Amino acid sequence: MLVKYLQIWLRYCRKARQETPQAVSDLAAESCTMEEAAIDGEEKISFYKKLSALDEPYKTVVFLRLASDLTFQEIGQILDKNGTWARVIYYRAKERLKKLYEKE
Repeated sequence: MLVKYLQIWLRYCRKARQETPQAVSDLAAESCTMEEAAIDGEEKISFYKKLSALDEPYKTVVFLRLASDLTFQEIGQILDKNGTWARVIYYRAKERLKKLYEKE
């Protein structure tokens, strides 16, 4: 089911793309050093491991919100719900992630 939503999200991103991938990678190369990139990479891995531990629909809503910068209304439309539902699920997911970080 997550694959279906990711395919929809990728289609949306392709339509809405405003920057080329090369411009994005050039910007990223200028803005951080190798050490910062390694730390960011470790933090990202840790975050996505915790995110994958969440149940559906929490991880899907967080992924769509963070990875694609969609509004709650857009996320609700993608998941056949409304924007308020997406906002509540996102908030609950944040609370669950905070608990996972506190355990660490």
